[in-house]
Amino acid sequence: YDKQVGASLENNGHTIKLTFTDGTDDEIWIKDGGLSLTKFQFAQAHFHWGENDNQGSEHEIDGVSYPMEMHIVHWNLDVGETLKEAVDKDTGISLEVLGVHFKIGKTNEKFKYFFDAVKRTTKHNETAEIRNGIRLYDLLPDNKDAFYRYKGSLTTPGCNEIVMWTVFKEKIEIDKDQMEIIRQ
Repeated sequence: YDKQVGASLENNGHTIKLTFTDGTDDEIWIKDGGLSLTKFQFAQAHFHWGENDNQGSEHEIDGVSYPMEMHIVHWNLDVGETLKEAVDKDTGISLEVLGVHFKIGKTNEKFKYFFDAVKRTTKHNETAEIRNGIRLYDLLPDNKDAFYRYKGSLTTPGCNEIVMWTVFKEKIEIDKDQMEIIRQ
């Protein structure tokens, strides 16, 4: 997660999706942290947001919704050699998704180049490279030890029950202008 890699964003008409420019990187994966001894390979990250600051996240914490939530998707290398293969096998441990909530506050400089790229993807099927690439570590909250974890499903049809969800308690702070860039 510390490796700086080329990354791009795509507006797929449903969300903004972040992928590595050169495809999968075998050196970027997660394991342990209470998951298992299996390696989970990074596939992509995508975002869910709402029309205002009181809605948008897919997960609520104590009944509170957040303006935006990021899902960092990984697949289980013991289940499949690709994301599609892992999803198709439909096991209860095919995917690990890290969920990160966003809150409105001060400008987040770690996301500067991300938001610059979002500005260039306002139309369906537009893509833009993130200047200087990205370190996935920078997308996570400072406190990575406090989280909720549960076995659940994909949030899109067929809603397969194949996901181990890890939702961090700490929120990432961005300012109103950064949030507005996403909404546009």
